[in-house]
Amino acid sequence: MPRGIIQRTVDSVYDTGKEPAATRISADQVRTSVLSSSRSSGPVGIAVGVCRPDWCRQVAALARVRAARLWHHYGSVSLCDTDDPISGPGLPLVDTDPRYHVESAARTLKLLSAVADSDGPVSLSAIVARLGWSKPAVYRFVRTLEAMGALRQQDGKGYVLGPALISLGQSALHATRLPEIAHPYLEKLYRQLGETVVLTVLHGDEVSYIDRIEADQVIVPRSNLGSRLPAYCTSTGQVMLAGLSDEEVRRRLAQREFVAEGPNTLRSLDELLERLDQVRRLGYAINDEELAVGHRAVAAPLRDHTGGVVAAISVSVAAARVSYEDLVRFATDAVAPTAQAVSAELGAKPGGHAGGGRQLITPYATR
Repeated sequence: MPRGIIQRTVDSVYDTGKEPAATRISADQVRTSVLSSSRSSGPVGIAVGVCRPDWCRQVAALARVRAARLWHHYGSVSLCDTDDPISGPGLPLVDTDPRYHVESAARTLKLLSAVADSDGPVSLSAIVARLGWSKPAVYRFVRTLEAMGALRQQDGKGYVLGPALISLGQSALHATRLPEIAHPYLEKLYRQLGETVVLTVLHGDEVSYIDRIEADQVIVPRSNLGSRLPAYCTSTGQVMLAGLSDEEVRRRLAQREFVAEGPNTLRSLDELLERLDQVRRLGYAINDEELAVGHRAVAAPLRDHTGGVVAAISVSVAAARVSYEDLVRFATDAVAPTAQAVSAELGAKPGGHAGGGRQLITPYATR
């Protein structure tokens, strides 16, 4: 962390046009502060609050220019803009060359992420509360993004991500090469078992389909790629939630209603957390009519070079044709080894044991 952080917080003033004395930052003050801080080891940080009035933005721009000039003389400089004091949104930007930081771009992504992480349409006031920005600033961003198709209003209830992000998301997904890497393994798994094979990623408290090979017998309604299902009642959702801490799971599902989608659907967050402990021990998740009547599935996680769970593959079967015991065999003999092979392609280190000592996948971290 940078030492000697200098905070020049500009008070948020909307009803007056008076310039508070705290905003008068002279070149000598900045230079003296940086020189004083540079005597200790570690980089120097400068934080400047940005508010609505134009003179506030001018102060921030001036500080950014001065920080850029000091960059080459005093080492790395951290510069961030916030609506709030130094603990507010936007911090920290450590060891970032201030000449190349565009705050409006960073804020755009933060706002889109806030909408994406919400469960359903999110109101303007909810966005303001989540980000801690001024309402006029959020309104300007939202209206601009709505005009560009990145946001849209849904049934007057709030904002959701807009159609303009679909192609961007697909391009980003393609850039990760996850579907490209995984698809040959999905095809092999389909040929091996003759059942529907699905590749999903976790999005908040839902799973999103990014690839699928369907068997002739469709057990649950066909879903388009990109469509979502609740994570709590799907095998891929449970196996990806198991890769998170219990605290993160509670946060993500705090507002989720546990609807009985099938006869064996988990009905509470506590039940789900108990299931996730089991999934972590086994290395795979089995869904026995939790999503729909007559539907069973087994899933295993895909990991990248960091060891984190980035996706999951699953096999769906009809309960009338495949017993629970056979599904366990599918897990240990086919699904989990396939997930291990894909994970290796993604850079994950092999290892871990589950199910009678079989080497399957990188084990979940102990929680």
